[in-house]
Amino acid sequence: MTTFLRLVPGWMWLTLAVLAAIGIQEYRIHGLQVDLQDMIDDRDKQKKRGDDEGLKAAQCLLSNQNKDGLIDKNNEWIRNHEELTKARLEEADKRLAEAEEERRKAEGRMQKILSERPPQNVDKCTAASAAFEAQLREERAQ
Repeated sequence: MTTFLRLVPGWMWLTLAVLAAIGIQEYRIHGLQVDLQDMIDDRDKQKKRGDDEGLKAAQCLLSNQNKDGLIDKNNEWIRNHEELTKARLEEADKRLAEAEEERRKAEGRMQKILSERPPQNVDKCTAASAAFEAQLREERAQ
């Protein structure tokens, strides 16, 4: 074997050793590049997944804020509607009381007219008509 080693010059052995070392380094570098690319792909997938989750979370938050805004607007509308309804009911009660007072006044006037007795020799219809006309003139004068 030593003869074989002697047949090949030393510079060739050196070149062969350098080439072998370079080949081994290339193999290691390629393996590291593959591992690095796998790590980059995993990170990108996680980032995309995180971005998707972040987007979903942002959409959920925005949706909740929109719903809260709608609920607040609905509650405000209900409060305003209740206040308006209460005001309308108070106005209706006031008008009802006024109408009741007018009814009492009209009933009093009617009783006054009915209590007046016409003289015996006058027709009752004519007397009632005259009394109502007098009452009408009195109301128009006011």
